[in-house]
Amino acid sequence: MCYRDNGTAVYTGLERITGQLAGRSGSFVLLSTGAYADGEAKTSWQVVEGSGTGDLAGLRGQGSSVAASGPGGTFTFEYDLG
Repeated sequence: MCYRDNGTAVYTGLERITGQLAGRSGSFVLLSTGAYADGEAKTSWQVVEGSGTGDLAGLRGQGSSVAASGPGGTFTFEYDLG
């Protein structure tokens, strides 16, 4: 994460997700990029190709989120289990 003098920030990261998706078990890795400005964090992510394990092998997808400084937010995730 890189904080700027004006109070905004940009960030990137990798997240390993383990669990179930559409009744299938396994794990996968998301590559995330985003920015914080005007009280909102906006993030886009995509499934790292070839990172799916178990029943999630071959998973492809992308999504986004918007989170304000309070509770709640919006999340989207579009995926294909192949």
